[in-house]
Amino acid sequence: MILERSRATHSIPAGHGWTIYGSAKVKAPAKTVYSILRDPNSYPKWNVYTPEINTATETNDFQVGEQFMLHFREDRTSRLSTVTCELLALYDEDMMLCWRGLSFPSFVLCPEKVQKVTDTENGSCLYEVWETFTGPLGWVAKWTMGEKLSVMAEGMANGLKKYVEDN
Repeated sequence: MILERSRATHSIPAGHGWTIYGSAKVKAPAKTVYSILRDPNSYPKWNVYTPEINTATETNDFQVGEQFMLHFREDRTSRLSTVTCELLALYDEDMMLCWRGLSFPSFVLCPEKVQKVTDTENGSCLYEVWETFTGPLGWVAKWTMGEKLSVMAEGMANGLKKYVEDN
């Protein structure tokens, strides 16, 4: 879903730009789900849009300030694209991480993605993913790709839910 009022990220305040959002209630402990998000090698197992992430250290753990190559596709049949990203923040206590795409100078296009896991009742958790876009090209992206990006966010949430609950 595309939000009318944007959500805050690590460096973009709420109300600036526009946001896509997806979420899923997962029948698993929040710490289990968060550990999967922290492992870049796990993404191809649950995220059909991201079949590969290459970290500079080639480890299975993201580090703040680390740049990595994110290989993604807009849908299951489209060609792979690659974007350099930077991990901006890890909030392990709050089970949240944030990264930014580095394709353009941030004053032209600044996309920041947040993934957050919150404990709920009965050993379940809520997984949320949102991406806020600012800059002139951010608005172009909204009008040309907004719906597709919104579907991707929901697909990520549902893919993570299915992966966790089936394993």
